Amino acid sequence: MNKENHLQTTAYQLSLFEDIQTYTQSSSDYRMGYDYSEKVTSTHKHDEYLKRKEKGIGYNVWSELKFTGSLDIPEIQPYEVSIPTQLVPFSKINLETDTSCSVHFYEHDYKFNRFVNNPETYLQILLRMHSVITPDCSQYVEMPAYRRMYNSCLNKEIGAFLQNHGIPIIVNVSWSTPDSYEYAFEGIPLNCVIAVNSNGIKRNNTSRYLWRKGYEYMLERLTPRHIIRYGEKMPYENESISTYFVNEQIKIMRNGR
Repeated sequence: MNKENHLQTTAYQLSLFEDIQTYTQSSSDYRMGYDYSEKVTSTHKHDEYLKRKEKGIGYNVWSELKFTGSLDIPEIQPYEVSIPTQLVPFSKINLETDTSCSVHFYEHDYKFNRFVNNPETYLQILLRMHSVITPDCSQYVEMPAYRRMYNSCLNKEIGAFLQNHGIPIIVNVSWSTPDSYEYAFEGIPLNCVIAVNSNGIKRNNTSRYLWRKGYEYMLERLTPRHIIRYGEKMPYENESISTYFVNEQIKIMRNGR
């Protein structure tokens, strides 16, 4: 490729990346129902949200969130509630669900897409629960890099939104390849309670390797106080600071029910 063609290609790539940023920004705004027409500065976030929603006034959640790092990753505050003793998947919660459970999203994305598309609709039912583990939008290795980063940031964005409305939040820490570490571990408080999933990891050698490398890096960077572990135990992990929960669906299948 000659220099002129290279410069043209580079310019096209930069233009495409800007288009992607614009698309993901605008689609996120539309999906979350954000309105930039008026800035909200109230500190009483949930009450202000309800009042403005009743009046049909735009609500700018970005004015509430804190961002960190060169990529402006949404920042989550430390979890300050007791360690949960029961977990329930989002797709199974209803008004009769035991409120001592912590809600998780360790299931197929389609089972919680309705929540990601409209999280404010579920504020009242989630406020009843013990706590919520932030979403787990997929970050498959075969996905384009921009999409993996977008999903990682979306998980934290929704977690910060829920936290601002008084819901106790446990950060779901997830990663893909080593180049994801820059954003995957940004915005997560140090020395706190986090959650980590290992569903489906053991079936694939590459997945096991990437999970272990990310887990080791996570321990060093975040130094978690306690880890809510969902899925099977993995070799070399720190069991002394972990509480393990099984995959409910696998348990049902193994029991033949």
